[in-house]
Amino acid sequence: MILAEGSRRSVTSRPRPTTRRPRPTTRRPRPPTRRTRPTTRRPHITTRRTRPTTRRPRVTTRRTRPTTRRPRVTTRRTRPTTRRPRITTRRTRPTTRRPTTRTTRRPRPTPRSGGCQLRFDAIELVHDGRIYVFRGPHIYQMTAQGPQNRRLIRRVFPGAPNKPGAVVYDRYRRKLYIFKGRRLWRFTGYRKDAGYPKPLPASFRGIRAAFQWTDGGLYLFKGRNYTRWAESLSRHSSGYPRVASRFWRGMPSNIEAGFRAYDGYIYVFKYQRYWRYNSLGRLSPGFPKSTRPVWLNCNRPSRIRTGGNELSYLTQEIRQKPTED
Repeated sequence: MILAEGSRRSVTSRPRPTTRRPRPTTRRPRPPTRRTRPTTRRPHITTRRTRPTTRRPRVTTRRTRPTTRRPRVTTRRTRPTTRRPRITTRRTRPTTRRPTTRTTRRPRPTPRSGGCQLRFDAIELVHDGRIYVFRGPHIYQMTAQGPQNRRLIRRVFPGAPNKPGAVVYDRYRRKLYIFKGRRLWRFTGYRKDAGYPKPLPASFRGIRAAFQWTDGGLYLFKGRNYTRWAESLSRHSSGYPRVASRFWRGMPSNIEAGFRAYDGYIYVFKYQRYWRYNSLGRLSPGFPKSTRPVWLNCNRPSRIRTGGNELSYLTQEIRQKPTED
């Protein structure tokens, strides 16, 4: 029975179709086993903790130093400001000096004065009544106390040369002439005239002294001779040069300076001696004399005779009429 049933089933079972169903060509997409990442990324969550922008101050174990430093405690002993006086074996001098035996010693001249060894390169009475002494690059003003107020020549006469050979003032033309070597300077007051210095003619070079005589002429001295000079002359006038000692008796050769003073006398200087001549060219008695007591204020006697006419040229206020010697 079983077999019959089985055979029956086999006879009566449907036959399987030979034609299989076609598989669809379009396959279904397989679900991806891997999960796709979204295009928009999520913020990366890190396990590291972010530091805050405002940092906390570091807590250092090192101790900060105070701004005000403590004074160092030195083991060295400080020296006292007041030093102890040194004990010297040398004997100290007494502060009160004993008076010297020469109590009447005359004080030395000040550095701005001429000094007792001063010699004159030139001397002249200028337009404003002052007497100036020229020596080297300096100029002194003559006073009753001797040469004072030493200054440079160029400070008084701007543009003037140093160590002039001769200086003479023309009282009629009111011009001051300075000779040196081969050139001539001319001043009106204390100002140098335009166009000067000028060259001198060969006949009037190397002048050593000059002064204006009572006749108004300007006389220049060189060696033992003298000549009359004018700015317009290019050579000696007729009859010149002449020997100076033939007219001014006793005048030495190579005089260094000369000028006509307030009292009308002509004073001539050489080394530290001077000669005085009156308007007739006669030498005053007792000359030559030393320049030290009268002109340099050295070893001057305590009393000077008022009628001696010795100091009449030193101050403009004292004007005595010259006596005929």
